[in-house]
Amino acid sequence: MNHAIRLAVFIALLGAAQAVLAHNLIAEQSTPNSWSAPVPIGDPQVSQVYYCRMEAVRRQIWFRFTGKAGDRIWFQVGVPVIQRLRGMRPRAAVVGPGLPLADIGFELPPDQGALVFEARGEPREFHEEFTGTSSWIVIEQEYVLPSSGTWYVVAFSDTVLSADDKLWLAIGTKERFGLGDILRLASIKRFVRAFHEVR
Repeated sequence: MNHAIRLAVFIALLGAAQAVLAHNLIAEQSTPNSWSAPVPIGDPQVSQVYYCRMEAVRRQIWFRFTGKAGDRIWFQVGVPVIQRLRGMRPRAAVVGPGLPLADIGFELPPDQGALVFEARGEPREFHEEFTGTSSWIVIEQEYVLPSSGTWYVVAFSDTVLSADDKLWLAIGTKERFGLGDILRLASIKRFVRAFHEVR
């Protein structure tokens, strides 16, 4: 295969990656269900998503990153369009230095406060063409960090709706994909469809 053909194939695959990966998939082996065991986010500006099956004892998803005063972060919380999850309304919180102390039903890092965000109105339905999956976007939020330090974004559910609740947490808007993402397209598509229970 000559250089021109290889380049054309690479560009086509990159375009497919961008179609399927609105966010880079975070494949975390451990469960980020507390501030002490979060998903470490190297760059919160890069689009990334974590899909989570919730349980009665696991109601949170935690991201952790280092930020500077004035940085703008953007995040979403979504729920797969599955009938049993229609009434699910997870909340989200930004946790970090200088925020007011808050009692939101679970432990926060020492000497850090929280700002809680809730669903406003009916969720927006989003359909992803490549995977053929749909989600309800419950929260979509931009936030400017007031100070520098270690910051967290946490998505959580207060109620148990079923034995297999699901939600996802995404952060960042910049698309950045590598060869590994391209090579994993098929497996990512299968994973996303299974998570959304699409056959």
